[in-house]
Amino acid sequence: MKKLFFKVMALSALLFLIVCWSSGISFYVAVWVETISYAILTLLLLKRYSQNDLRKTCIITSAVIIGHIILQLPVRIFDFNGSTISLLIMINTIISIILATLCYHKRQIYLYVLSIVTMIILNIVAHDAWIDYFISH
Repeated sequence: MKKLFFKVMALSALLFLIVCWSSGISFYVAVWVETISYAILTLLLLKRYSQNDLRKTCIITSAVIIGHIILQLPVRIFDFNGSTISLLIMINTIISIILATLCYHKRQIYLYVLSIVTMIILNIVAHDAWIDYFISH
């Protein structure tokens, strides 16, 4: 299990390194790129390693989340005020990982639809409000 955890965590961190360039384009692009890519990664890893084992599902989900956060943690600790504008990207990505896990575990069409609608609302409405707040202050 430890080997699986660290393997998944490394894949998640590698994905972050691959997609982090999107923040350089805009935070709108970054939130979409990261939430979609991490949801897909989570679904693929769960399909490959979980076999509907709830314990493995929790380990994989935790490893994906930690792999996503681990590279951002030093920046967020040492320059929290400077990095708060992009904090919602990390939060939305964690939510997309959790929603992908729920979709994989339950496999109900309504849950897929609800998850997509939730991510659209978070990535558009909540993200716009977040950016507007930081621009006005």
